[in-house]
Amino acid sequence: MNTKYHTKKIEEVLVELNISTKQGLSTEEALKRIDIYGPNSIPEAKQKPWYVKFLSHFNDFLMIILIVASVFSLIIGETKDGIVIAIIVLANACMGYLQEFKADNAVRALKKMSGSSAKVVRDGIPSIIDAENLVPGDIIILENGDKVPADARLIETVHLKISESSLTGESKP
Repeated sequence: MNTKYHTKKIEEVLVELNISTKQGLSTEEALKRIDIYGPNSIPEAKQKPWYVKFLSHFNDFLMIILIVASVFSLIIGETKDGIVIAIIVLANACMGYLQEFKADNAVRALKKMSGSSAKVVRDGIPSIIDAENLVPGDIIILENGDKVPADARLIETVHLKISESSLTGESKP
């Protein structure tokens, strides 16, 4: 299936996806497409335990050199240097782990922010469905204040303004 719908005329997209703007998809066709394309959701990555994430910050060439330098300094009697180097290595690993933790939380927050429901035309009737059940070819109806539940090709708009501030940090729509 060609996914460059943004480059095509609306009529071409409707024909290629075998849909009409008035009828939308049939419930039967939507079920077939969800089997083919899967749910409209960000896949969950298997989470590593916290200690594995933390220890992974020591698995870097420069970190290993610093650990070796710290141990070598302690062996030759340069206790202060060895301890300072060890503290720097530990602080670096803690900062890296903290950044990774914040990034994981940001991804979870984005997932929660994505629309949990969507208004679509199915069998010719506007219906509210779970956003995970959106499939290519669904006609999504957006109203003032709605969150866009998936990538979509705009068919008709009236005074459209979109706020991307949660993704881009922009302050105006």
